[in-house]
Amino acid sequence: MKRSPSNQHSGVILLVVLSMLTFFSVLVAAFLVFSNQARQASFAIASRNVKQSHPTSLLDEALMTLIRGTDDRTSPFFGEDLLSDYYGRSDYSELQVVTSTDLVELFNGTYETHLSFSVQSSLPLTGKALSTEAVNDLYTGRIVTFTSGNLEGRSFRVLRSTFTSATPAEHRLTVATDAELGAFVPVNGDTIRMNGVPRNAVGIGYDGTNVNAMALPNTATYGNVGFTLPRAIQPNLLDPVVGKNTFITTPGSDFDESYDAADYNNWFLSYRDSSGVVIPSFHRPSVINYILNETTDWSPTSISTIYSDVIASIARGTFRPIPIAENQLRLPAAGGSGPIHPQFTGGNPSFALRAPLPMQRTGGATPNYDAAQARLNQLASALIEGPWDVDNDFDGIADSIWVDLGLPLVTSPEGKLLRPLIAPMIRDLSGRLNVNAHGNYALINQGVGVNQVVSDWAGTAGASQFAFRGLGFGPADINIPGTATQLFPLLRGRYSVGSGTSEMVPGRSGADALGVLATGWRPSVLGGTTVYPHSIDPYGRGGYAMSLSGALVPANDGDTAVESPIDLGEDLTDDPATTAITEPDSDELVDNPYESDPTGRLSGDRRYTEDELEAIVRANEFDSELLPARLTELVRPLVTADASLANALTTTSVSDDSPYAGIDAASAYDELRSLITSIGGGTALTNAQLNDLVAPELRLAKRLNINRRIGNGVDDNSNGVVDEPREFQLAGFDDDGNGVLDDASETTGTETEAFESYAGQTVDANFVGHAPDYTLDDSAMASPRQLLARHLYVLMMIISDDLRNNYPGYGDTLATPVPTSDPEAYRARRLAQWAANVVDYRDSDSIMTRFVYDPNPFDGWAIADDIDGDGLIDTTSTPDEVFGTSTTMPTAQSPVVFGCEQPELLFTESYAMHDIRVRDTDLDADTKKEARRLTRTRTQIKFAFRKDRCSWNCIVLGDV
Repeated sequence: MKRSPSNQHSGVILLVVLSMLTFFSVLVAAFLVFSNQARQASFAIASRNVKQSHPTSLLDEALMTLIRGTDDRTSPFFGEDLLSDYYGRSDYSELQVVTSTDLVELFNGTYETHLSFSVQSSLPLTGKALSTEAVNDLYTGRIVTFTSGNLEGRSFRVLRSTFTSATPAEHRLTVATDAELGAFVPVNGDTIRMNGVPRNAVGIGYDGTNVNAMALPNTATYGNVGFTLPRAIQPNLLDPVVGKNTFITTPGSDFDESYDAADYNNWFLSYRDSSGVVIPSFHRPSVINYILNETTDWSPTSISTIYSDVIASIARGTFRPIPIAENQLRLPAAGGSGPIHPQFTGGNPSFALRAPLPMQRTGGATPNYDAAQARLNQLASALIEGPWDVDNDFDGIADSIWVDLGLPLVTSPEGKLLRPLIAPMIRDLSGRLNVNAHGNYALINQGVGVNQVVSDWAGTAGASQFAFRGLGFGPADINIPGTATQLFPLLRGRYSVGSGTSEMVPGRSGADALGVLATGWRPSVLGGTTVYPHSIDPYGRGGYAMSLSGALVPANDGDTAVESPIDLGEDLTDDPATTAITEPDSDELVDNPYESDPTGRLSGDRRYTEDELEAIVRANEFDSELLPARLTELVRPLVTADASLANALTTTSVSDDSPYAGIDAASAYDELRSLITSIGGGTALTNAQLNDLVAPELRLAKRLNINRRIGNGVDDNSNGVVDEPREFQLAGFDDDGNGVLDDASETTGTETEAFESYAGQTVDANFVGHAPDYTLDDSAMASPRQLLARHLYVLMMIISDDLRNNYPGYGDTLATPVPTSDPEAYRARRLAQWAANVVDYRDSDSIMTRFVYDPNPFDGWAIADDIDGDGLIDTTSTPDEVFGTSTTMPTAQSPVVFGCEQPELLFTESYAMHDIRVRDTDLDADTKKEARRLTRTRTQIKFAFRKDRCSWNCIVLGDV
C-alpha cells in the first residue's frame, strides 16, 4: 500500500521563523537601549563641553561693555558706558606715525624713558583732523593708544605736543614710557587712536544752541509710533535700523557732559537717598513721569493712538525690557505689530511688569479704553515707585533692574536658547568719607576743639588753649563720625609699616620720600633759633602756635615721648597738666597726615585697599567672609553705632584736575588761547606770546596751582627771612647788598639752590647744585611772585571779559588814580590788585609785592618799568626796562599795584582818651592846632611785633 508524503520540515521552518523574529526583537531592543544611552551620553557631552553657559565669561564681557562700551551703533548701550561718559564718542582722532622728523629716544638709566614722535591724521580721515594752527601744547594731556606696531595696545598720556607742519597738519608728541618696553619705539606707519577731550560736551541732543534735538518716532517695523521727545530721554531703540551715532552728529552733542549725577545724561549711575529711595542704574522714574505727562487729553475723540504712543515712548525711555502684547504698537488694520518680550517677567512681583500690556480699546460694539487705562496706571506705578527686579547688595531692598547688553545666547540643558540679562548697580563713590585720608589724631577726641595744656608757645608755659577744628587746611580736617576709642584703631591701621612693626604716624620716621616730594627738604629738628622757629606740620601731637607765615601749627609736632589728650585720643580727664614736662625738640618729619602714601612704596604706609572695601560693600553676601577682613573689623564699631556709614566710606578719592574745554577745542589750553584771540580782536598770538600769558599748568592740561612754589624754602641771603622777593636775584639790583650791582656773587634770575638739606639729611645727587626755575619758557626772567600774580591776573581778565566796561564798583570813590572815563583800566587795576593780594596772602613775609601789569594783555604781555629809578624808560641800556613779546611795546611806565599782606589780627573797635585839661593855645612858639586836627581822622595802621621770632600783621580800624 502506497502512502502519501507528509510535510516533515514545517516545524523546522516555524522554528527558524520564530528564531529570526526573536533575534530581530533582541536587535531592536539592543539598538533602542544603545541609541538611548548614546543620546544621553551625547547630550551630556554637549551640555558639558559645547552648550554649557560660562557665567564668569558672561560677567566679564558684561563688565567690559559697561566700562568700555560697544561699537554696535544700533545697541541701546552705545555711548552709555563709563569711558564714553568721560571721553565721548565723536571727537576722537585716528593718527599715524610719520618719520618726517627723526624719532628721538630720551633715555635715563634711573628715571623714565621719554619718546618723541611725529603724527599726522590717518587717511581716509576718521574722527577729527589735527589742527593746522601753529600752536604748541594743543594736545598736551590727551591719551593716545597704539592700535598697531610694537606698542600695540599700549596707552600713554601726551606730556607735550609741538606743532611741526601745516601741510599736512603734523604735531610732535612726547610721552613717558617705562623700562619694560625695552627698545620698542614707534615706527613709521604705526596707527594711533587719540581719545576725545574729556567732559567737553553739553549733552545728548545739543543742536548748536540748546539741548533741543528730538528723537524721531519713526521705525521701519511699526511706522511712526511714540511721542516726539528729547533724545536724552529716549535712549532705548525699538528698531535696529536706527543708530545712536545719529545722536552725536552735532558738535557738543555727545555723552561726555561735564558732570555726573543719576539723571538722563548718566544712565549708568544708581542712587539711594538717606530715606532709602532707590534710583536704579539704567532706569529713571522721573523720565517715565515726564513721558506720562506728555499729553493731558485722554478724551475718546483724541486717543486713537495715544496709548500706542505712550507705551512706545516708555519702552524707549528705559533700558528694562517691557512685555508688550501683539498689535499694541500698530492696529491690525494697519498691518499689526508682533509681541515684544511677551514672556519676560524679570522675577518682579508687580503684575504690570509680568504680563504683556494690552493697550488697545476693548468693548465690542461700544469700544472703550477703560482696561488700557487701568493697565497703564499699574505700569506707571511699577516703573516709578517700584519694586525693582534684583537686590544686588542683599539688604532686603530691590535696587536694580534687568537689562539686555546684547550678550551671546546660551543653550539651557533642555535645549532652549536663552538670552543672558544682567542687573547692574553702579554707585558713585565720590563725596564719601575716605578712610585713607580723612581724620587725624589731633581731632578725633574733641567735640569743640583741641586742648593742649602742655604746649609752650608764644611765651606762655602750661596755658590751656583751644584750637578749633575745621581750619580748612586739607582733607585731614574732615572727621569720620565716631568716638576716639572707635577711630584711633582705624587711623593707626592705615599707618602700619609692614607686619612686624606698627608706627602710629604716617610715613616713615625721618625724611621719607613722599614727605620730601610734598614739601621739600626741611629740618628734622626744630627750635626757636632755626630757620623755621615753629613746626609747619598742621596736625601733630602738640598744641597750636604761629609759624613765620602766620598759620596755626602745633608746638609739640611729632613728639612721641609726651602723651597728651590728643596723642592717643584719651579723655581730657587724663590730661597730664600737673606733670612737669620739658618740651622737647619737635621732629618735623614725623606725624603729618599728608605724608601718608597711597602706594606704600615711598613711605611704607599700609593703606586700606579696594579689596577691603569690597568686604564692606558686599557684607551681606555669602562669600564675604572670604574677602580681606582688616577694614571690616576696624569699622564694625562705627557701623554698629551708625549703619548708614557702611554706604558712606571709600578707600579712594579721585579728583579730575583737567580744566574744562569747549566743544570745539582740542584741549583746555586751546579753549583759552581761542578766547584770548577773540578778546584781542581776532589776531592769533604766537607761541612765545602765549607762553607769557597762560600759566604753565594750564598749558600742561592741569589746573593753575594757586599753592605753587614761590621760593625754595631756604633763607638764601641769611637775613632771617625765608624766600623774600630779594632772594630771587634780578638784573639791575644789588641783590647781595655789597654795594655792587650784578657782580660775580649774584646769579641773575636764580636762587642759590633748589634743594638744600638740614640736620645731616642728604640731598639726592641728581638734584645737587640745581637752582630753582620758575619761568619755564617765559620770554623774560621774572620772579615767582610776579609770575603767579601775572597768571592769575590774565586768567581773571579772560574770565571777566563779559564785564567789559561794566565792572562792579566802577565809579566808586576809592582814591584810585584810574580815571572814571576809562572803565577798562579800572577793571584791569582791580584784578591786578586782587592778584597781588593773593600772592601776598600766600607768602611767608610781610613785604608787599610790587606788581607791574599790562592793562591790555591780549595783544601779548608788555610792561615798562623804571628799574633804575632815573625817571626814564630805557630800552638800550642795561638792564632793558621794557619787557614782553607784544607787537606794541609801551614807552611810559606801566601801572603798578602793591599787594596787601594777610592780616593776622583785626581790631574792629578802639577807644582813646584825650586829657581836656591840656589846651593848645597861641602862647607857645609853634602852632599845632591844624596838625592835631588832621590826626583826628579814621585811619588804618599796620604794625608788626615779634614774640619768640613770630611776626604778625595787624590792622586797626577805628578813631585814633
